[in-house]
Amino acid sequence: MPKSSLVLLPGRPLPDHVRELLVRYFGNDQISRLERFGGRVQVSMTSPYTPRGTGKRTRPQIDLRYVENLWGKRTDIEAVKTAMNELTIADLRKLGALIGSPVRTSSSRPEALDELLSYFRSEETWKSIAGSGSAL
Repeated sequence: MPKSSLVLLPGRPLPDHVRELLVRYFGNDQISRLERFGGRVQVSMTSPYTPRGTGKRTRPQIDLRYVENLWGKRTDIEAVKTAMNELTIADLRKLGALIGSPVRTSSSRPEALDELLSYFRSEETWKSIAGSGSAL
């Protein structure tokens, strides 16, 4: 919100352009009092706007189809992370219950997200530990 302040010392006259504006709203008596005793004139401007977060957002339905979709993307962990990023903590807990990897109730949202991402990465992690794809 843009603001502008003018501090007027006692006994000083108001600038003409400010005087014209203030006379419309406050009258000559208030202006002469301001000039005699000094004070502060503050102008702020506001305009109506729609905050970014208030739009209606469609939340994905957490069901077996959603789990299958995530499981299909498991090789691209960034795609899984992007898909899970829009979930609330309640949705993450529900997803954890569906896949058999329950999320602790004391977990914060980032911790819950990390736990579930590690579940989806687990197959790749075990393959790299076992050394599959490389000559043994």
